[in-house]
Amino acid sequence: GWPPSRNDINNQSARKEKSDEPVGLAGALEQLKDEFDAHYEEAERHPMKFRYAVHNFNGGRPGAAKVLENFLQYVKSHPGVWFCRCIDIAQYWLEQAKAG
Repeated sequence: GWPPSRNDINNQSARKEKSDEPVGLAGALEQLKDEFDAHYEEAERHPMKFRYAVHNFNGGRPGAAKVLENFLQYVKSHPGVWFCRCIDIAQYWLEQAKAG
């Protein structure tokens, strides 16, 4: 399954720890960055994939779209990150199986 922190609906309604105060869009962006940083660091030891669910009824809202735009800019600033489709991943592993 998908971790709740990587779902635009959950990030919109997330609450600060031990508080009913919402984290808001800025908090959602920071949470995404923290999640990505942890995966990026772990990927130095073995391949990792990072995914984020964006729903059409939520992701098109101006604030949510800006969070996603800022997050993608942040991720693109890291060397070695591969933006791919599901078919690209499947083809990669098929090639690995043939080579191995």
